[in-house]
Amino acid sequence: MQVSFADCKRELLERANANGRTAYNEWRQRPHWDEVVAFVEGFTHRHLFELTPDMLRAVMESSAHPLGDVQKEEAIKSIEDFTCPFALQHIFHGYVEETGTVPRWQEFHDFIHNGARSKWLEPLRSALPSFP
Repeated sequence: MQVSFADCKRELLERANANGRTAYNEWRQRPHWDEVVAFVEGFTHRHLFELTPDMLRAVMESSAHPLGDVQKEEAIKSIEDFTCPFALQHIFHGYVEETGTVPRWQEFHDFIHNGARSKWLEPLRSALPSFP
């Protein structure tokens, strides 16, 4: 089984009201988003349907928490509100398709800091010059 963006577009966007189609067209026209538009529109999920509840439980049981023990009062507004063309779910779904599995946080941390660095970390550094 597989599902592609073309499937989703046919089932959802083509049936959407004018507001939905307008939002999609505006998203496609955002400056400097060519790479993410190409990624999303060319994406097909194959491995997602092979994941089992046991696989997900194993990941949950062996994964560190991504935020550790960060307290609410430590939140940084500029980080909380940051956005970039490649949303975390794009990167995550790309990882699932590339590897055929759901990563533990430790594996995903390595991936987002190495393999997917240009999709989120570099835009974050550009938006927040004081970001390390």
